[in-house]
Amino acid sequence: MENGSNIMAKSSQTLVSRRATMKGMLAGVAIAPAMIRPGFAQANRNIVLATWGGDYAKLLTKHVSGPVLGPRGWTVINDEANVTQRKAKVLAERRLPAGTSDVQAMTATDVAEMTAVGTLDKLDLSKIPNSKNIIKTFSIADSPHFSPHIYSGNVVVYNPKLILDTPTGMDALWDPKNRGKVGIVDIQHVYTTMSAALVAGGKPGDFEKAKKAATYGDLVQSSNGEGNPL
Repeated sequence: MENGSNIMAKSSQTLVSRRATMKGMLAGVAIAPAMIRPGFAQANRNIVLATWGGDYAKLLTKHVSGPVLGPRGWTVINDEANVTQRKAKVLAERRLPAGTSDVQAMTATDVAEMTAVGTLDKLDLSKIPNSKNIIKTFSIADSPHFSPHIYSGNVVVYNPKLILDTPTGMDALWDPKNRGKVGIVDIQHVYTTMSAALVAGGKPGDFEKAKKAATYGDLVQSSNGEGNPL
């Protein structure tokens, strides 16, 4: 879904069970979570959504929790925290009979990490009729641990008053002439590392290549030669 719009339309299916309702929510209102083992609140009509705070949480409340689940009698309780903290909490709760969250909002790399350690439940795609509308690039048929919600471009944003030469790729982040003028969002460290590896001539998972980012000159020389700047 481009520019943050929904990948999937709202589901019209009537869902009666708590787990089925959550799975329908994932498909119908296009939340980007991964399912966790059922939380403690099984008998009531509450769903605990662990998510980032700020505008993202407000967006989910305004467009999903309130207008979609509210009329169905469900109350969504946001458990807002940085994803690193939330992943640590999920891991700590893995040995418990039940976790304290029902749905987690995570990035694709977070989902892969948490799936590898066995903390996520698979979604039953037969109960998510809108799953057929997911963009093919983001198909979850082979790994149905999450329902895609949005995707974003990994790009360089610059101030022409400070950066005189227009950036043409991610290699601009490590160009010596931009030293002291570059800032990177901390929660994007995984994708920034992947970009560094590509710029240095490696593959996205080549951490040794990515470490060249710390040397500036070596990295830029590589990217100008055999590298693969984005």
